[in-house]
Amino acid sequence: MDVLYGVFSFVVNFCYKVWYIMQYIQLRKTTYHFRYKIPLRFRAYHPCGEIRRSLKTDCYSVAVALVAAKFPVRSSRD
Repeated sequence: MDVLYGVFSFVVNFCYKVWYIMQYIQLRKTTYHFRYKIPLRFRAYHPCGEIRRSLKTDCYSVAVALVAAKFPVRSSRD
């Protein structure tokens, strides 16, 4: 039973992290881009309201891996 719970917990964590990362990835023409909206309290320190960077890939799974490697996902589930 503990093994089954462990597998279930892993799958739920994995799905949550992929969903969390998906909100920062945009497809523009044929290239994926990272997009992060700056919180209101920090906009005085940043010239524009968001950060956009090209991920230089046309493959969604590579884009997710690039964002996951650079953008740590923290949740109460970890």
